[in-house]
Amino acid sequence: MDLKFFLEDLFSLKVDLVIEETVKPRLKPYILESVKYAAGL
Repeated sequence: MDLKFFLEDLFSLKVDLVIEETVKPRLKPYILESVKYAAGL
């Protein structure tokens, strides 16, 4: 949970962290539409 709070503080946004392989196949396309990647962290 420390990483989640760190990222929320860094970006001033709500963050949800998931392991991609655990996302249900039916939901995966919808979740991946809203993914934001942060380079350099």
